[in-house]
Amino acid sequence: TPAMLYAHVHEPPPSLRSLNPQMPAALESVVGKALAKEPKERYGSATELAAALKAVPLVPKKPPLKKEPIFKRLSAPVHPALIWGAMAAILVVVGVIFFSKYFSPEPARFTVSVFESNAWRTYTSDSAELAGREAQAITLDAQGHTWVGTTGGVGVFDGDSWDLYTTDNSDLVSDDIRALAIDGRGRVWAGTPDGVMVFDGHSWGVYTMANSGLASDDIRALAIDGRGRVWAGTPSGVMVFDGHSWGLYCMANSGLASDDIRALAIDGRGRVWAGTPSGVMVFDGHSWGLYCMANSGLASDDIRALAVDARGRVWVGY
Repeated sequence: TPAMLYAHVHEPPPSLRSLNPQMPAALESVVGKALAKEPKERYGSATELAAALKAVPLVPKKPPLKKEPIFKRLSAPVHPALIWGAMAAILVVVGVIFFSKYFSPEPARFTVSVFESNAWRTYTSDSAELAGREAQAITLDAQGHTWVGTTGGVGVFDGDSWDLYTTDNSDLVSDDIRALAIDGRGRVWAGTPDGVMVFDGHSWGVYTMANSGLASDDIRALAIDGRGRVWAGTPSGVMVFDGHSWGLYCMANSGLASDDIRALAIDGRGRVWAGTPSGVMVFDGHSWGLYCMANSGLASDDIRALAVDARGRVWVGY
């Protein structure tokens, strides 16, 4: 009933010893901790609770007696119904702890926000029915549509409503979208842990190690240059697709300081900037240069994000 539920949450449980003064104090202490209102004051697991119950000295230390029902051997008899009632209450508490830990609804996480008219408008996975809880990439197409890569697929917003692309309703090979980019033909490229996806407006195609020259299926970053080439950051180096095949720049065949590529950006001169854990790399079409803490004013070599503004300035996120 509502009253009982309210009492479970707000009112302290009755003392077992007030019902039976012969109740062992240790058992009352275990039950009291199991029924504590604050989660942090309860037992952390069923195993911990079981260990505490096992340690309760229900039977006093005395010479063994002949086999009799256990409740007759207690020097201060405890009514069996009371003990079984206490055990039932403890099991209920364990169930509540387990349910609240693993099945309680999580608060909605903000997915993507847009700043307009001097205010932020936020779309969440619930209110906007976006595909996933966490946004990992955002890009805009020529029509002004907003594409959002999430941990649960690709969402596209046309200004009024959202469309969703997931592994359940499309040809996506993975719902974990880490990077997005749009080429001059309006195609949407998506980086996933299972390869590079490309959407032509009708269906998704995929490039993987198995069907193309990708050095790794784990795509962390994407960028499109002025020639329409697709650049992909992977843990095995920088891949570049010219429309026919994939090429690879890595430590073994070029001047890259690290093969672990976390971010990519293209500047107005067509140079490719790559973020790595060893600094910022820049490719001028012939060779790779390096900016790091040792040779420049970088605050950290651990580069996580890159962007180039209209003035040609390169912004770096650590």
